[in-house]
Amino acid sequence: MPIDYKQFIHPQDRAALDALEKVPFFDTVLAAFMKLYDEKVEHAINMASKLRLGPDMRPDIHEMLVDICGKLGIDVPELYLTQDPNPNAWTFGETKPYITVTSGLVAIASPREIYATLAHECGHIICHHVLYTQVAIKLMELGTGFFGIVAKLAQPLVWAFQYWRRKSELSADRVEVYCLGETDTFVRESMRYCGFGSGSHTPEEVAAFMKQAEDYESMLDDSFYQKALQAFYIKDMTHPFMTVRCREVVRWFEENKGNLPEPADAPKKLQW
Repeated sequence: MPIDYKQFIHPQDRAALDALEKVPFFDTVLAAFMKLYDEKVEHAINMASKLRLGPDMRPDIHEMLVDICGKLGIDVPELYLTQDPNPNAWTFGETKPYITVTSGLVAIASPREIYATLAHECGHIICHHVLYTQVAIKLMELGTGFFGIVAKLAQPLVWAFQYWRRKSELSADRVEVYCLGETDTFVRESMRYCGFGSGSHTPEEVAAFMKQAEDYESMLDDSFYQKALQAFYIKDMTHPFMTVRCREVVRWFEENKGNLPEPADAPKKLQW
């Protein structure tokens, strides 16, 4: 059985979801999406154009996913590798989830950081984020071409979905560090995504990166103007700032690591 995902849900994720579901036309849009969107077709296209990893195709990476799913008590989703120099990963498929990682991620990340990324994507699966994320992506795609006018009319709903999508990342981050059993890998992985590259990090560099989150937090006051201005700048972002994510997940892990559940099952200890 899957472990109880509710203990990983960030309060901001929960609040954003509650607000999203109260936005006018939310039910109408969701019902239309469920009727029109063919998840199987998108899955098939993904299968036809990317490498499907498994015991006979990059088993080193696939073995990581098996270990993570054992800890979370979930079925192992299909795993794909795509040619893309940008380090990234994503999950699609509400009824039959599948994960895609890019060649850019595999190129610069250490094995433990690849493991961390896969754990994050499994966090989206166990926290039931995938459906609403798919809706958010499709709504953003409406902003171009013939459907642009439709997107303009639905803009408040688009922003509500994007706001929730950013907050959902904070919950998946918690699942990631739970599977890792530590936060150091998360921080170092975040530094790579910010531009550090494939080199090794010194403790001094890690500490300096973490201090950025404190400096960012202290730079902004609680005035309505600054909050509104920041909300405007980040309204179309799909993820929170990396320093903010590090601050949030490190704080949560330090406060809760003694009370986290035992893994549902751990098939074996991976050797890094």
